[in-house]
Amino acid sequence: MLGEPRSTVDIDLAIVLREGSIPDLVRALEPTFFIDLESAREAVRRGSHFNVLHRETMLKVDLFVLGDSAFDREQIRRRIRVAVSPDSPQLVAVSSPEDLVLRKLAWYRAGGGVSDRQWRDVLGVLKVQRGRLDVAYLRRWSGTLGISELLERVIEESASG
Repeated sequence: MLGEPRSTVDIDLAIVLREGSIPDLVRALEPTFFIDLESAREAVRRGSHFNVLHRETMLKVDLFVLGDSAFDREQIRRRIRVAVSPDSPQLVAVSSPEDLVLRKLAWYRAGGGVSDRQWRDVLGVLKVQRGRLDVAYLRRWSGTLGISELLERVIEESASG
């Protein structure tokens, strides 16, 4: 677990998806998930996100489409593999805690700086990962992404809380 759990029950996944691959994705997911083809196409065009809904459990999965920016490529390169559960040998690739912090701060800024959920998520990651984060990496990329002031503010807040 990279951060603190929260009560909303959904899954966020960062994916690399090109428009030509959307029909294959729909075919692969459709037996198990509700997926809207047009939402997927729009997300790829805009570099945004769309969601799919698990038919049996109604669990929502948000799929965030990564582009080809230097940060998107770095996030994929730095992904880490974690066990699906403590008793399973199956591994899944997830974003590094640093990239999760940067991504959530960028979403926070893009949303006008009003999402308490994104802010609390970042604080949770900083708390759980305390002492293990690559702060130099965070500061370098926060400058590139234009979120340095947010990073410093959340680091200060996490240290005092």
